[in-house]
Amino acid sequence: MCYKDHTKVLIHSGLRDSEVADRCRTLLEFQAECFEGLGRDISNSFREGDRKRASAACEKFSGAFAPSCIAGHAYALVDNAGDGSIAFRFCDSLQEEKNRQDCFRMSGKYLATLHEIPRSDLLSTCRATTDNSALCEREAKRATAGLVGQLFFAVLDLLGK
Repeated sequence: MCYKDHTKVLIHSGLRDSEVADRCRTLLEFQAECFEGLGRDISNSFREGDRKRASAACEKFSGAFAPSCIAGHAYALVDNAGDGSIAFRFCDSLQEEKNRQDCFRMSGKYLATLHEIPRSDLLSTCRATTDNSALCEREAKRATAGLVGQLFFAVLDLLGK
């Protein structure tokens, strides 16, 4: 857990996001936590209108740990807003399709489980806040599906649909 907070100190000391990512890569078994912290710690920039910083930090500098950075960023946005309105916009801003899908999936699951947001509210937030509503809605449905629904989505994934 403390390596999630490590990035806050690095950013505060003046390191650029790429330099923080370089430091995260040196932490061996704590890399995922560090990149999640990086995503979380730069989330204020997105809320303040800097749509490119998070995309660069998570997609360009984080490499294989992009999902960790994206998760940290999305979770912070959800926690700040209490719904998916800002997090889904972040997901929409990501350049790579896989990252957008992962972001919508993680955000939807986080909202449905920790914040207990019902499926209908997730779907209406997708429609109201994203340009990629179909992908957002699909991942919201996945996040709120029961066991049978999870199996259904797993089969669709295997089929590439």
